[in-house]
Amino acid sequence: MKGKAIFIAGRAGDGYSEMGLGGLESILRSRGKPTLHWKMTTYEDESHDSLKLKATYDGLKFLYGGFTQDPVGIFPASGVVVPGRPVQVLVSWHLSPHLHYTTDGSEPGESSPEVQGSAFSIADPRKFRLRLLSHRGVFDREIPVALRAGEPFAPEAGPRPGAVDAAWHYAMFPPEAWPRLEAGHPFAQGESAKELNFGTPATKGFAGKVQREIEVPEEGYYVFVVRADQVRLSLGQNLLIENDGAHGSGMQAYVAPLQRGRYALSLEFMKANQNSEVLLAVMRSSDDLPEWWKGSPWLELKAR
Repeated sequence: MKGKAIFIAGRAGDGYSEMGLGGLESILRSRGKPTLHWKMTTYEDESHDSLKLKATYDGLKFLYGGFTQDPVGIFPASGVVVPGRPVQVLVSWHLSPHLHYTTDGSEPGESSPEVQGSAFSIADPRKFRLRLLSHRGVFDREIPVALRAGEPFAPEAGPRPGAVDAAWHYAMFPPEAWPRLEAGHPFAQGESAKELNFGTPATKGFAGKVQREIEVPEEGYYVFVVRADQVRLSLGQNLLIENDGAHGSGMQAYVAPLQRGRYALSLEFMKANQNSEVLLAVMRSSDDLPEWWKGSPWLELKAR
């Protein structure tokens, strides 16, 4: 029945029985194939002619259920999940009634669980599959899940004396230094305890690098969220996020399972002009707050 769906509209009251819709509904319920999507709707206070206006719109909306021109994905789109330790991820909320998933590696179908609301848990990305199912089957597609299974990230080897260096250390480079900032020569350097204000050099754009230490107080999932024209985010030797700007500067996120300890955090970016935004936020997921996006950032940096 791929490519087929049925939408039937009728007037409520006498019109419903006069058209024999009750009997037709019984037939569809008892004999319709499970793969056939159908819907029967009645309208109050409508005539035979006025009914067509509302039913045409509702019918097209139903028949194209599951169609979208927008990309569908999860957030964070990348990262590491420790098998058996679920993490909550977000999804395009307005499509959730059409999203089905499995946790055993099989292909999701109509009988598979549906995503409820805008979030769901992933316990093992090796076996998790997510699929958009449309009413007519012609818009069905697999939703990529780029999360991978792995172990928690280890902190820097060996104990380090003294308190963590909580200052943001920054360096500013001419735009042509991107992407090899290590080979460039900064025209300004400094540090700040809170947000960074780069001032007038942002008018024509520049490349920048920001570094600091972080002290993870408790093992768990930490979600790193960044926005910049072009960006690279690293935690120790692990490259978390890299965006060359080819697909815009929307927010990107990476979920990392971290052990307790101290880590080196490095953010490299291109700021195209004065209005470009540079944002880094780290959200902490815990047993008490698995919906990490509802809490305040555990760590945040805004650069202007």
